[in-house]
Amino acid sequence: MSRPLLLKLIIILGAMTLVFQNCSDVRLVQPEYSSQISQSPFLMTASICPQTELKPAANTKFVFMIDMSVSNIGGWIHKVGPQGQRMSYWDATQATDIDGTRFDYLNDFLTGCGAQLGNQFSIMGMSHTAGTIVMNGGKKSLACDPKFQGTAVATGIVNSFKTAQLEERPWYEQWTNHHLTSSDWPGVLGATSYNSALACSENLMSQEYISDAHLGTEFYHIFMVSDGVPNDGYQKGCNLKPEAERKDCYLSGIVDTTSYLMQLGLAKNKTMRIHAISYGNADNGSQSEYMDTIARYGNTGKAIELARVSDFSEALCKAVASQAAVDYQADFVMAINLTTLRRGGELRADSDMDGVSDQEESSKGFDPKNARSRVLGVLDGICDRLGGVSACQQKRSQLNCQVNVQEATGLSDCDLQILGLDQMGKGPTPGLDSDGDGMPDLVEIVKGTDPAFPDMNDDPDTDGQATLAELLAGTDPFANEGVLSIADTSRIHTKYVGQVQDDPNCNYGAWRMDLEFVPVTPNLAVTQVSPAAFSHGENTQVLFLFYRLNAINAQGEASRYFGTFQKLRYFFFEETVPGPNGTGPVVLRQRLIPMGSTALKSQDFVQLGEVLK
Repeated sequence: MSRPLLLKLIIILGAMTLVFQNCSDVRLVQPEYSSQISQSPFLMTASICPQTELKPAANTKFVFMIDMSVSNIGGWIHKVGPQGQRMSYWDATQATDIDGTRFDYLNDFLTGCGAQLGNQFSIMGMSHTAGTIVMNGGKKSLACDPKFQGTAVATGIVNSFKTAQLEERPWYEQWTNHHLTSSDWPGVLGATSYNSALACSENLMSQEYISDAHLGTEFYHIFMVSDGVPNDGYQKGCNLKPEAERKDCYLSGIVDTTSYLMQLGLAKNKTMRIHAISYGNADNGSQSEYMDTIARYGNTGKAIELARVSDFSEALCKAVASQAAVDYQADFVMAINLTTLRRGGELRADSDMDGVSDQEESSKGFDPKNARSRVLGVLDGICDRLGGVSACQQKRSQLNCQVNVQEATGLSDCDLQILGLDQMGKGPTPGLDSDGDGMPDLVEIVKGTDPAFPDMNDDPDTDGQATLAELLAGTDPFANEGVLSIADTSRIHTKYVGQVQDDPNCNYGAWRMDLEFVPVTPNLAVTQVSPAAFSHGENTQVLFLFYRLNAINAQGEASRYFGTFQKLRYFFFEETVPGPNGTGPVVLRQRLIPMGSTALKSQDFVQLGEVLK
């Protein structure tokens, strides 16, 4: 089947991109003297580390194109004879793998780290032809009839290659002291035809995808393993071209076939990787360009160059593991003051962090020191949004829920059920981020947004700032207040800082979150049993710092949320600021004093849970 016709049978799927959000400095101006200064500048930093996790490569199929060229057992030395004729002698010292140990190490992979349940293998030798060993005219040769098979059959094929090399080796070694006089060549060992091997792999994968054989397989790994440059053999393939054109011919064939194999995988929504491994040569410079081209177009970056054949098995395991690794990067970083709300154009205390300001709680029948003061197991702020205590009690009476508050999310089962969040299906951690918009449910409830609807990009007050930006800045997403001063807003910066000293989780680099300003206002002391982080003294702010990690190189992986609750104490005093005539307004000054470390490391954050995309 031609390539265009085969590709017509396949639906090409799209890809997704990931954007790291850095929201800071929202609507800022310097405060006037007459403004109330919410706090003096301070700095809290936090390291945010990426993660890498190896996923078991179950249901994987492997293709191995193993070099069967004569260079594995030696090479020819050409001399000029008495009558000027060329005389060829065998030189075993040129061998790259004279005993065939590469086959032993391949078997170690097949029976070791490649032997997960469900994996299958296709093994083909690569010489002037490619495939498995067949008998042809009384001689062994390679023929392309590839199949995916289990470990036992695959190791048998590998052993047959080693046997063939050991059987043919004496024929070449007989010409060590006598020049070559025979043209009766053995049938298996020969040239190094990349084109033959890649064509055989293309045949295999084409048949795989037009049949149902690919169903249930997620990953395909194809390995080109060779000790030399491509060579189609005497007067064959690219060797029919003038010598000056052969390199471009070989490279063109590599690019064409490798690209097509990758398209086949993409068309069936499979993860396809094509690896290149070279071995045995002290100077692989002439080979590197060919092998690097295979790796580059096969989406594995760069060829693996081995100094010793004994490194082969480990290199295979590392290559597969690196492609099975899922990289998680931060795309959502925030710091939220849970104890301060902005309502009616001013900062108001929410001492118990229930979403209702202290000022409003008494008038609405709630206790500003108890987050769940009127309806068992339900936040006062939830009751407020449901229409008040009476309506909340009525709805609560219809539920069978647990009142215990979860330490990670700050919410109870009753909180989730009464809002219907337990039915959102964004697990596996209920009540973490039910609508999947990146903002934890707790924050959405406390700040008044909808935890059941992805509303972070909305602009309900039509002030030009999305809800996400307003929450980041600590402003009111439901009131258009115009330009605010630094005193009224949070200032958060994120930047990549590379490796972080004394933080082993950040060995591969990290982002740093700098928190410079936090809007605050005096509040009441609160004693709560759970979560313990919500208990605090008078005039103490509780900050919720959190970030989200998303997989950047895999689909279907859940987002990971990390967070920490940090407390800040502050004191305030009045100060007369001198004016032009020696007098000035009285300005309220406040100073924040962090109760813990001001330089948080990755271990200071706990994993809150996971949310399905």
